Amino acid sequence: MSYLKTIPIDTLTLPSNPEFHVRMRTRGTYGAQRAASSAMFQVESVAGASGTAKTVSKAEYGAYVGSLILSLLVDWDLTDENEAPLPLTLENVDKLDPEDGKFLGDEATKRMAMRTGAAEENFKTPPSD
Repeated sequence: MSYLKTIPIDTLTLPSNPEFHVRMRTRGTYGAQRAASSAMFQVESVAGASGTAKTVSKAEYGAYVGSLILSLLVDWDLTDENEAPLPLTLENVDKLDPEDGKFLGDEATKRMAMRTGAAEENFKTPPSD
């Protein structure tokens, strides 16, 4: 019995135009989850009010979702204005119609068994008084 198994793939029709399809894995891997989490958190140094540098971290939910989408997509039949195939890149994911981008983001989040932004609200720690 082997531990690693082939992950099944679904073909999904894009909501903005049913002539176009993407193929997406039905679930992700731990590595894809780690990569998405790494893409989400950014740390940078900024000048504080006193002129001294301080470290600021911020969460970039868009980078997180983009990374999830790319980790699960296998291929797509999308083309540019000249009918040339669009490579699977974050830049091209960002060019998607908003309806299609949201659809793929929701699918990727669901397939990674992660909580969406709306569902995450239910798990926030209430502020302490």
